[in-house]
Amino acid sequence: MSRELEDDEEEELEDVEVERMPDLDGWEFYKAVDGAAGRDRWTVGIQHSREQNAIEYAFWTDVKKDPEATGVLEAGRESSKRWGSAVRRAVESSESRSLDNDARAEVVLAILRQHDPTLESYESRLLFTLEPPSDDEDEDAEDEDDDDEDADDDD
Repeated sequence: MSRELEDDEEEELEDVEVERMPDLDGWEFYKAVDGAAGRDRWTVGIQHSREQNAIEYAFWTDVKKDPEATGVLEAGRESSKRWGSAVRRAVESSESRSLDNDARAEVVLAILRQHDPTLESYESRLLFTLEPPSDDEDEDAEDEDDDDEDADDDD
């Protein structure tokens, strides 16, 4: 394959956007949408346990099925790794001893490195948007669902 053709293929690749979804029962959820393929790539759920200095996780490639992987990342044992250092810095610098967005991104990457064999093909295109959805966005989504139901009732 010529170098020119390879460059054209690389230019066509779009970002894989990782966005934070609404939290549920103490779990934070993140979804990756592949812009090039126009589809959801995966969903990751994490729950940080301050007492145990650990992060429980679940990894899905299809949220309608059981997770492909679940486990626990132990920050105390893994403090020399990049994600472990990020968690330690976040916890030490936060009054609430919670994760910051840098730590969240590192934790998600650590999970992907363990469970997503295709990560290498798109890791450089990951674009993290980790601020939680605002309460207004949650209400707007519920209002849209209500509007859809009302429209169905009118038919």
